[in-house]
Amino acid sequence: MSGVACLAVVLVFVLIDAAVRPEGAKLTREEGAIETGSAILYLVAFALFLWAARGYRRLYWPVPVLILAMAMRELDFDKRFTSEGLLSIKILTYDTLLIEKMIGVLVVGGLIVTIVVLLRRTARHFVREVFARGRWAIYLAAALALTVISKSLDGLGRKLEPLGIIVPERIDELAGQSEEVLELGIPIFIIMSILAAFRPAVR
Repeated sequence: MSGVACLAVVLVFVLIDAAVRPEGAKLTREEGAIETGSAILYLVAFALFLWAARGYRRLYWPVPVLILAMAMRELDFDKRFTSEGLLSIKILTYDTLLIEKMIGVLVVGGLIVTIVVLLRRTARHFVREVFARGRWAIYLAAALALTVISKSLDGLGRKLEPLGIIVPERIDELAGQSEEVLELGIPIFIIMSILAAFRPAVR
């Protein structure tokens, strides 16, 4: 039922967007219904994890940090307040302000430390649970798979051009739209994973 509830939330955003968006605008546009719905679901996952894990002594802080970071990225916070994206190498190589370079290094460094800590604490347990067909691990694996696939589709033509492969404009546009839709599934699977992992606490 959690997946159905998440899709219901997105459907509400889609219906609202369909009623108010400018003529010709797409649901998959920047700050459109799909992107906004994804950000909202990430924030729901963030709050749900903190609430569900409240009774546990050992809170895996990297989890809510990464979920919140993904929500902020969906809201374009990584490039909304600086001349170049904080997650882009351009912020270091281009002629940007020193303070922006420092913030970029701190953000990327913080994310790397967070991911390393999470992997060291949970990677082995996660792999064991996947092979044991633990529901929370399967859902999380699905979220990771969607992340890889969606990032592969993002800017497909730009990525293949150095290899001498020319992607037709229509295919490139379709890949971009598919990327936005697939990204919507990531927070849904994360929420389902949290619910499965903390089922007693959630109840």
